[in-house]
Amino acid sequence: MTKTSKSNSRGQGIVEFTLVLPLLLVLVGGATDWGLGFFVSHVVQNASREGARIAVTLPNLTANDARVLAAVNSKIPGISLFSGFTVTSTTPAGPLCGQEVTVQVAGSYSFSFLRLLGFTTIPISRATTMRYELQQPCA
Repeated sequence: MTKTSKSNSRGQGIVEFTLVLPLLLVLVGGATDWGLGFFVSHVVQNASREGARIAVTLPNLTANDARVLAAVNSKIPGISLFSGFTVTSTTPAGPLCGQEVTVQVAGSYSFSFLRLLGFTTIPISRATTMRYELQQPCA
């Protein structure tokens, strides 16, 4: 009887593996894709913070200042994960001394693996606000 039950369970491991493999692929692929989305969010937040840091120390700061935009864009890697992210630098109208400067970076991350499950993109928008500090005293 032992010989009969052993010969009947010969393909059991392969069948169990094929049943569990799709679930494992979804879990590992989904976790990887979600982790990449979190990474993109983190890099975008750091770029926004760097832009605000530059903006609050610049003399003669204007709305959407090219120096701020260049600083933010230099912190965002030029790879496909970050394509579609735009930078908006917002400054208050009039004299800036003691007022706040906001730098916002927005875009969307396109999922790779989770696209198979119906998730296509997730919007990511990060903003940093700092007080404008000119090196000379305010008038």
